[in-house]
Amino acid sequence: MVKPGILENADRSVHDYTTQASAIARSLALAVVAIVWLFAGGPSNSSSFTVTVRSISHDEWLLTSLVTALFALTLDAVQYLLGAFLWTVWKSQLVRMLVRDKLEGPPDTTVAKAWNSRAGKRVARILNTSGQGPPGVTAAHDEDVEAARATLRHLKSLPTLSDGSSDPLAHPIFPGSIDAIVSLVFWLKLLALVSLLIQVCIST
Repeated sequence: MVKPGILENADRSVHDYTTQASAIARSLALAVVAIVWLFAGGPSNSSSFTVTVRSISHDEWLLTSLVTALFALTLDAVQYLLGAFLWTVWKSQLVRMLVRDKLEGPPDTTVAKAWNSRAGKRVARILNTSGQGPPGVTAAHDEDVEAARATLRHLKSLPTLSDGSSDPLAHPIFPGSIDAIVSLVFWLKLLALVSLLIQVCIST
């Protein structure tokens, strides 16, 4: 049996989010340093940092713009950090079911928790509705874990498939909850950036 597409998709998503999160974290750190350096006046300005901060706090537009910009940058980092975390959790559940489950006898505690998770229910539903279970095994319902494990055991006993055409797990599945949470953070970030743009337009 080929490597399940849902596991490959999770691998790619974790890699993409963690890579982007690292880049965003570096950019955010550099941006904060640059902002502090700029508003402190750099080495050519004799004014103290305290005086600079005080002057910023008395300029409502500058203070609001600074806070909004930092908020948008923070949300940018949160979007990818949160996505990386959620995809990592999703992937770990898939690994427990599709790799660590020996499929013989009752699953251990961690594997059982994975099968009873949102990811486990999705996998069980796919397996139990694929029509590729072993003879004599029928699922009591779409999320029947034992029937799904029996189908998975049966598929793993088959010769390796060349193109995955008969593998019900060959196609990736996207956890809607992860996309929804990350999208919410994205729209909050976009709203902050639009607010910042409006502030700049008004001030000019």
